[in-house]
Amino acid sequence: MAIVRRERMPLYYLSVFNDDVTLDPEGIELADHQAAHDRAVIEARNLASQTVKLGHLNLRHYVGITDCNRTNVGEVSFGEAVEMRNDPPAKPRPQ
Repeated sequence: MAIVRRERMPLYYLSVFNDDVTLDPEGIELADHQAAHDRAVIEARNLASQTVKLGHLNLRHYVGITDCNRTNVGEVSFGEAVEMRNDPPAKPRPQ
């Protein structure tokens, strides 16, 4: 029986910079920088939706991405994570 070794993926930390600073104490294993960015987009959208429920949204708040050495490799602002539109509502369809 062969022993299968799973290579560990790189560790990334996704910290939140909004009204407070919340540093990620544990990190998450992700395939690469792009996967970390994609995960940060998801987290930024979740946090932005929570603040909208409270009645406000600061588009400059962000999720910071650092690698296993705590070196900054990117960030995703709430404004970058969501598409803001001001389209007119749909018109009623004729009966």
